[in-house]
Amino acid sequence: MLLTLTAFALCFLFTVIDQVCLSIACRHARNADLIISKPDELLNVRELKTWSMISDFARCDSNEKLRDLVTVHDTLFKARIISFILFLLALLYEVSYW
Repeated sequence: MLLTLTAFALCFLFTVIDQVCLSIACRHARNADLIISKPDELLNVRELKTWSMISDFARCDSNEKLRDLVTVHDTLFKARIISFILFLLALLYEVSYW
């Protein structure tokens, strides 16, 4: 059970950090004259679209902060996937143990 809770906590923590990173990236992108609406920033369904737009903009623009934030997002996205898989595996282990 401890393993399952730890994996869930990691997944949740990575998600919160990624959301904070998205807010910071949106602020920097808006300061660099990229138009990002608040719903695009705040809705999880549009999160990947927003990151894609910021990534394309960072590639064309010489804003190093945005490029760094996109790199952090890519790493966090992979970590979220891995931690979610670990959560599912730990959950399956717990269920099979009972």
